[in-house]
Amino acid sequence: MEIKLKDTERIDDIQLKGLRLIQDTTGFCFGVDAVLLANFATVRRGASVVDLGTGTGIIPILIAGKSEAKEIVGSEIQEEVYEMATRSVKLNNLECISNSLLASI
Repeated sequence: MEIKLKDTERIDDIQLKGLRLIQDTTGFCFGVDAVLLANFATVRRGASVVDLGTGTGIIPILIAGKSEAKEIVGSEIQEEVYEMATRSVKLNNLECISNSLLASI
């Protein structure tokens, strides 16, 4: 799937099952804290997960790559960041996991 990047964006390999994340080099980029938090969460098979203030969507994407959750929802109020996270979901073909992987408020 072809995903269009803005001039200040890049695609990073998150080192998990080939998953990638779009990040804006002029904005917040995820760090080790997001990776630690995603690894700290115990997600059972068939569980539903919600990430409030998901930002770039890094935590839901990591959880999608390491769990068998039934539904993963990331909620973000910043339109530009939400749109970037949505493109990352599409880039990784994760929209089929749940219709609500990301939701804008």
